[in-house]
Amino acid sequence: INMLDYLILTTGSIFLILFLKIFQGERISSFLILLSFVLFYIVWAFYHHSKDESLNIKTMIEYIFIGFTILLLLIVIFIV
Repeated sequence: INMLDYLILTTGSIFLILFLKIFQGERISSFLILLSFVLFYIVWAFYHHSKDESLNIKTMIEYIFIGFTILLLLIVIFIV
């Protein structure tokens, strides 16, 4: 397990929470922050799996699906 990869993901998650708190109540800004985090998550997954040579199309489709599922859930929680 490469701890640096997970440290990067954890740091991104902390910034997500921080920015959502700062822009609380601003729907468009909150949506863009959530969307940016999902894109960050997908790019992180691509980097992480390409680094340990386990990257394949099925894995990336799963990360994209998980990312956008998380986006929908977070929109319901933080924006609606």
